[in-house]
Amino acid sequence: MSIEFVDCTSDCVHALQTFFRRVYRVDYPLATSAGLFEWQFGRPSERAGYCCKLALVGGEITGCLGYVPVEVSVAGRLVRGAWTANWVVDSAQRRLGIGPLLMRELTRQVDVTLVTGLSHDSRALLPRMGWTDLGDLVRYVKVIDPDVVPMLTVDGAVEWPTQHGVRAGTVDRHSSVRRVHRFSDTALTVWDDLWGTRGAGTRRSADFLNWRYADHPVFDYRLFEVHRNRTLLGLAVYRVEAVRDVPVRVGRLVEFLADPVVSGALIDAVIEDAVAQGVGTLDFFCSRRDISPLLERGFLPGHHPAAAQIPILFQPVDRRRCGIPFMAYLHNLAVHERALEWYVTKGDGDQDRPN
Repeated sequence: MSIEFVDCTSDCVHALQTFFRRVYRVDYPLATSAGLFEWQFGRPSERAGYCCKLALVGGEITGCLGYVPVEVSVAGRLVRGAWTANWVVDSAQRRLGIGPLLMRELTRQVDVTLVTGLSHDSRALLPRMGWTDLGDLVRYVKVIDPDVVPMLTVDGAVEWPTQHGVRAGTVDRHSSVRRVHRFSDTALTVWDDLWGTRGAGTRRSADFLNWRYADHPVFDYRLFEVHRNRTLLGLAVYRVEAVRDVPVRVGRLVEFLADPVVSGALIDAVIEDAVAQGVGTLDFFCSRRDISPLLERGFLPGHHPAAAQIPILFQPVDRRRCGIPFMAYLHNLAVHERALEWYVTKGDGDQDRPN
C-alpha cells in the first residue's frame, strides 16, 4: 500500500473538510466554516496555497498536519518556524506510521517546529522523534467576582486566599493604556526590545498579532497598548468567553508583554476592562514563570490548590484536562540555542480557537 505526501491545494479543501467531519465530528468548526478554514490554513505567501500536509492512501486523505508559518526569534537571530495544528490520522490507518511521517515532512522544512496541547500518546511519541518536552505552560488565575466563580467548582464554593485580593498601590499617572482595534508596526519594537534579543519565541510583529487577534473570524479579542512619553512599551490581548450552560463569563488573557515600568498599569487596565465586561475569573497560560505584576494583583499559579478548583475548559466545563503541554523540535538549531527561555502563550499554536 503506497502512501503519498502532498501539500494542500484549493482542489483538496472539500476532501479535507470531509475528512475532518469523519475524524472529529460533523459540526467541527474547521469543517463547516470556510472563513475559519481560510484564516487557519490559508497563506498567500505559500506556493501550495494552504499550510497543511496531507497523507494520501489510494488517493484518499488518511492524515493531515496543519501548521502556521512564523518568524521565530532565537536570541536575536530570526529563523523559520512553524506551529503545528490538527495533527490527525484516520484511526484505521495509524498502524502505517503516517503521523510520524507527516511530522518529519514539516520538521525538514523549517528550523524550529513547535506544538502545544498534545494528547497523552503524542506527548509520549515525540521525544522518541527527537523533540524536547518543555513542560506545561504555567496557568495564572485570578478571581474577579467571588459570587459567580463558585458555579464553576465541583462543590459550589471557592477557597481563595484573602491576601490575594486586588493589589493596593499608587496609580501610575505616567503611563497611558488604551484599547486599540489593531496593533501598529511599532508593536514589533516591544517584542524585539523585551524578548527577541535574549530569549526565544514567535516574533510578535504587527502582521502576526493582527492576523492572530484582530482578524480572527470568530473570536472578538480585546487589544491593549500601553505608552509612556508617547513610546509604545507594552501590549496585552484577552477575550471574553461565555461558559456553556453556566451563567458565568471568563476572561482568557493570551498576550501580556510589557516593559516592567508599565506592566502594572497594563494589567490594571485589563482587569478594569474585564470587570466592566462582567468577567468572573481571568486566566493566562504562558511559559514564563516570573510574571510578578500578575502575582502582585491577585493571580495565583495554576498548581495552587485554590486555582486548581477552576477548570481549564468551558465549552462545556470539562475537568479532565489539567494543563497545556509545550514541546519543540530544536535539532536544526545550534546546541547553545536549544536552552533559551521561551515566551509561549495559549495564543500560539491551536489552543485558543473554536473547537
